[in-house]
Amino acid sequence: MNYGWDKDSPNWKESRKSLLAERICRELPTNRGWTPGGITPYIEIDGLYEGVRIRKITNLSEEDLYDFIKRADNIYKEVMN
Repeated sequence: MNYGWDKDSPNWKESRKSLLAERICRELPTNRGWTPGGITPYIEIDGLYEGVRIRKITNLSEEDLYDFIKRADNIYKEVMN
């Protein structure tokens, strides 16, 4: 499972995707218990999917996944607005 943003996302600015990835890496570190079974979420820019994606989040608990996505979306709004 992955989650992210691309040119079809509201307020997407191609020039800010690196800043978005940096902010998510800095503000949502994966060493906060989000490593179930040793699988660590990571950020990818223009990899398998265009844009910025958070990959390897399948094994997060429902509560952790909700929190992770909510916080990531808030960072996206700050960076892209």
